[in-house]
Amino acid sequence: MFPLYAQMCTNDDSRSYLYRFVHQEVQMSTLEAVELISPRQLARRTGWAEKRIRTLIDNRHLRYIRIGTRYLLPVNAVDEYIAREMVEPVSEVKARGEGDD
Repeated sequence: MFPLYAQMCTNDDSRSYLYRFVHQEVQMSTLEAVELISPRQLARRTGWAEKRIRTLIDNRHLRYIRIGTRYLLPVNAVDEYIAREMVEPVSEVKARGEGDD
């Protein structure tokens, strides 16, 4: 990787080019680890209606990437959504008003 780079760039700009090249490599390897599926496939996996998945995409509640006319989502998009929207219960003491003096 670096010998080829040394032949390609010999000016002062070479450091920034190297950074961009290495940074691009890191981003690509990160994306390769993400499994992307269609809204229909996600609906089948979760048991949710495809229309509900698409509504969540339209309202930007699920992470997705749009490639042309296709929408692709990470496999864990619904899990992320549920974790983000989960409401924690109020403790019983506060719910009854006993803790307010």
